[in-house]
Amino acid sequence: MLHIEHDDDGGCFRLIDDGIGLCTSKSRNVLVRIRDALNAVRETGLVGLTVEYRVDTIPHRIDGFPRGVVLALVSSPAQLVVRLPDDKLDIWLVNNCKVIEPERPKRDTPSNEPPIGVYAAIELLTRILKLTDMTDNASDFLTGIAAVVTDIEKFLADRKAAQPVP
Repeated sequence: MLHIEHDDDGGCFRLIDDGIGLCTSKSRNVLVRIRDALNAVRETGLVGLTVEYRVDTIPHRIDGFPRGVVLALVSSPAQLVVRLPDDKLDIWLVNNCKVIEPERPKRDTPSNEPPIGVYAAIELLTRILKLTDMTDNASDFLTGIAAVVTDIEKFLADRKAAQPVP
């Protein structure tokens, strides 16, 4: 069962399948489209997929083969009810159709996770713990606190700047 949850801490939405996270996004609409496509494939196979009608005629060689989105299957003979780009319906034989795969991205998709994260926070916490060892010498202790406070302010500023803009 696919459903979408809002992650308040992360400020994003998550697509969940039986308790397992599939993907995250700042945009809920993106996850709705992914969920609907996965449900269409799970429930009916071809419904929701784009197909191309591959009947070889001269106009198609010039203009390309027509494409449409599968709305339903008709059992005898095996046909597809297809919605064309101009919102008209047509019926195509399954043998004359080819499923069109979506184009793969030419570059990596940028991550929504902020790059300033766990390692810098652990380093700051380690430095704070080391301050407890400096309690013998007051001047070293105050210098250490000032340095850590400055680094924490820089860390928080970098983290805020790295957050994706909603």
